Amino acid sequence: MRIFVTGAARGLGAALMEEGIRRGHKMAGGVRVLHGEGPEGLILPMDVTNGGQVKRAAAALAAHWNALDVLINNAGVIQPDFDSYFAPGRDAISAMPMEELERLTAVNFMGPIRVTQAFWPLLQAGERPQILHITSEAGSIALNGALFEPYSLSKTAMNVAARRMAEVLKGRARVLAIHPGRMRTPMSGGQGEIEAAEAARGIFDLIEGHTKAENWFVDYLGRRMPE
Repeated sequence: MRIFVTGAARGLGAALMEEGIRRGHKMAGGVRVLHGEGPEGLILPMDVTNGGQVKRAAAALAAHWNALDVLINNAGVIQPDFDSYFAPGRDAISAMPMEELERLTAVNFMGPIRVTQAFWPLLQAGERPQILHITSEAGSIALNGALFEPYSLSKTAMNVAARRMAEVLKGRARVLAIHPGRMRTPMSGGQGEIEAAEAARGIFDLIEGHTKAENWFVDYLGRRMPE
């Protein structure tokens, strides 16, 4: 398959690139800083918040490939004070850092939509196209009531968009929102329960059909996540 991964420089993105190459897929990735082309696959400069860069990356990929089979919207950020946001007695309304909400929304919500729109023509030419959005359990309203903090709000918005996208594109593309598990990555500060490589293996099992997705919103093992 021909697969494009955003946020491919490190963490889960890098693990997805490595796993895809190991399985024999043609891999390409978008990164904010270009590192060149090598055995790690085709690497393109792309900040998901920059519309011009996203369009140029899609055009550059089209020059290499005439179609795309899988788009993995993986690029994401988390606010630096995630753990302290819910300090006892803190007034979430007054404390909501609007600049952080805008930054996280731009990457975690608007980014995947912008990338999907730009790469859709290539996906339409692909074989049984798939669009995978790496979201989070933090975006589940059933689990946490959509925690009133920037990261959760941005992921809740993305989950809603993923569900709608799955409905709109039914019959034309498979759309999943995937909670990759609590991974030990630079984004999590090295804290977590699994390595990114384990999540990447599970995600590729979903892509290749070795694991069945129980719903549009699942974890990396294909198990249904509470909406």
